Amino acid sequence: RILAGKHAVITVHEVKDPYILRIVAFDTEVGRELVLYLNKRDVLLLLDTRDSEIAAQASPDAWAAASLREMEQDGPHQTVYKHLEGPSTMRFRTMHTLAEDAPLLDVIVSSLSFSVWQGHQILVASEMRVPMSSHQQQEHRGTQTIS
Repeated sequence: RILAGKHAVITVHEVKDPYILRIVAFDTEVGRELVLYLNKRDVLLLLDTRDSEIAAQASPDAWAAASLREMEQDGPHQTVYKHLEGPSTMRFRTMHTLAEDAPLLDVIVSSLSFSVWQGHQILVASEMRVPMSSHQQQEHRGTQTIS
C-alpha cells in the first residue's frame, strides 16, 4: 500500500477486551517497522470524521440550509450531523470489530501517515479530532459576547 507517498506493508491486529487496534507499518524504503496503537475511542473518532465528511459532501446546500435553521433555533454550535452517531460509528459500535467489515478497516488504514517527531519517523492517524461535548458547547455558548 502507498502510505504518505511511500510503499509500506500494513498489518493490523485487533484485541477485543480491552479493545486495542495495533497497526504495524513496514516502511520498505527505510526498512523500518513503525507501530501505532489505537483504542476504541480513537477508532470511533476516525470513523466519525469520515461520517461527517460524507454527510457534508452528500448535499452541501441542504447541509448549509439545515445547519442555518438549527443555528437560528438552538444556537451557533448545533449542526445537522450528530457526532459519533453516523453509519460507520454505529456499525462499529454494533459489531465491536473492524475485522469483519473491510470498508471500516479501510477508513482507519486510509487515515494513516508517516510523520516526524523529535527527529524520528512515526506513524500517525491524521484525521483524528475530538468533537465538542454538549457540556462544552453550552459553556462555549455562555461565554459568547453579543455586540
